[in-house]
Amino acid sequence: MTKFEQWWDSVEWSFSMRLIIKPLVKPFAKMAWYVATLEEREACAKACEEEKDIDGVSTAKAFAEIIRARGQE
Repeated sequence: MTKFEQWWDSVEWSFSMRLIIKPLVKPFAKMAWYVATLEEREACAKACEEEKDIDGVSTAKAFAEIIRARGQE
């Protein structure tokens, strides 16, 4: 089960909302969730890239690659 599914299943819905609105809204909510996740991951990766290297070691760029790779899973 994905984190989105865990969150979605934890939302409290009234009876009528659960029957009518929830099935219609889920695809849009899921799309927004994944777009936001990708944007946040990219922002984290860019922040890592902008960090100064310590002792000539480019660990920040390695972390940026790791963060971006998580989106490929």
